[in-house]
Amino acid sequence: MKKIKQSVANLGRKAVRVVKRTPKAPTGRITNDTISEHREHILTSGRRFKYPMQYARHRLVINTIALIVGLIVLLAAFGWWQLYFVQNTSNAFYRVTQALPLPIATVDGTPVRYSDYLMRYKSEIYWLTQNNQINTNTTDGKRQAEYRKRQALDDAESITYARTIAGQKGITISEDQINAFVEEARRANGISISTEAYYSAQLDAYNWSRSEVRNNISNSLLKREVAFSVDNTARQTSTEVLTAATAPNADFNAITTGYAQAGKTNITTADAGTIPIESQDPNGIIKSIRGLNNGQVSGLIRGVDGYYIAKLLEKTSTTIHYSYIKVALTEYTAQLSALKNNHKVQEFIKIKSDSVNGAS
Repeated sequence: MKKIKQSVANLGRKAVRVVKRTPKAPTGRITNDTISEHREHILTSGRRFKYPMQYARHRLVINTIALIVGLIVLLAAFGWWQLYFVQNTSNAFYRVTQALPLPIATVDGTPVRYSDYLMRYKSEIYWLTQNNQINTNTTDGKRQAEYRKRQALDDAESITYARTIAGQKGITISEDQINAFVEEARRANGISISTEAYYSAQLDAYNWSRSEVRNNISNSLLKREVAFSVDNTARQTSTEVLTAATAPNADFNAITTGYAQAGKTNITTADAGTIPIESQDPNGIIKSIRGLNNGQVSGLIRGVDGYYIAKLLEKTSTTIHYSYIKVALTEYTAQLSALKNNHKVQEFIKIKSDSVNGAS
């Protein structure tokens, strides 16, 4: 017992310098039952001086983590305020939305990409300001900018809904389809330009990079394919119209009038007039009828926004004159409108309602 007491006394003398900084020592006399408690108290106090950096490093790590978390929270709050309250459309925040999948709305529960909205909106504003059509610093310019926001958001919601249907139906757009579109566009109006010149023209007009141009083309082609895939009514009606249009002495005006009287207002006719045979032909009508003889009627032509049936009236080596019947697609737009009317489209930014119908 005497040796134990002497040992404890020695340890106590070594730790005397840190007594004031150590936790309160166990009270009571040292006995066989409390000696372990007294020894652990003294050893713990000594470790703080033997390994001082261990405790400092631990505190440094905790402080650093707390600082990083705080900065992340502040940046997230600032970003939210800029995007959803201020509606910042700068290039810096556009890049943020490209890097992060931030939503600007939802369509039937599917997030609408903020980057899709900004790509469309920024391109519209760039084109309008470059051509001196608006000044966003004026009252009218700000009103028109709000109108373009509405258009851009509608477009972003539309492509989101198209992606949803495309996923369900297995519809995809390949790189070859995008390349074919670029090839046709760069040869429009009988003027052939290089591929680089085409992309350069898009950059000048809309401030789009090559990847943004191709993304926009992909979106447009996807919406087109989806619109055709869901509109069985237009497909069936166009077949009926083709039968009527190819009958002897068929009158395009009489055909469309009959359908209009039956309540089908998506069927129209028009005379294209005499135009250059190398005119831009997005619907493929000229391509489909240039080999016909005067008075002949084409087959069913799948255009950009519906089905076309064309009659060649007259052509020369440089010009062409034709009339056509169009069966417009309506189902896709109707479905999206129904979602909005049923409050299944939720938007996370506010656009001034007086700008939607007030822009010139």
